[in-house]
Amino acid sequence: MGPTSSIILNRKIEFEEIYQVDEFLNSISKGKINGGKTVREFWVDAQKFLKLNKVGSDCQFTIHFDNKLRDMDEDEILEIEILTSQIIKSKITISAGCNQQGDHNVLGELTLGIAKILNGLVDYGASLDVYQQGIKNELKGKVYTIAFNNGISEYHVSNTEFLTNWIKHPKFRMVK
Repeated sequence: MGPTSSIILNRKIEFEEIYQVDEFLNSISKGKINGGKTVREFWVDAQKFLKLNKVGSDCQFTIHFDNKLRDMDEDEILEIEILTSQIIKSKITISAGCNQQGDHNVLGELTLGIAKILNGLVDYGASLDVYQQGIKNELKGKVYTIAFNNGISEYHVSNTEFLTNWIKHPKFRMVK
């Protein structure tokens, strides 16, 4: 299994928004998009998200639309709400089925594209410090540090401006 990321929203995901995401997926996928009401499985056209000196992905990606916040506990939600001044109502999780650099590149681009469509925040699900090595302060955009396990651990949430700049950075890698 490869890296994952999520997009958190201050509202429930509406049908029209899922349709917009489906249009985006159709524009970047190769072959048929499989799934039901809340899941999409697809392969990304390797030529759609090529980065300078990087490769695309030949891997299946999965998206889960979640209006019930099944994978988030109440304390985690409250911490995000306090830091971002937004009430969290839904979450879209995107996962890559592989773990090569190209899969990280495409996951970042997918996450950014969908977060921009839905005007959501990016939830990395883990700490970016491992990959950023202290560079989060040099990139434009907002990063929120979410504490959990009674403050022993942390992970990060950001706005799309930060992810836009992070993707361009030579040390870019999504969190696994």
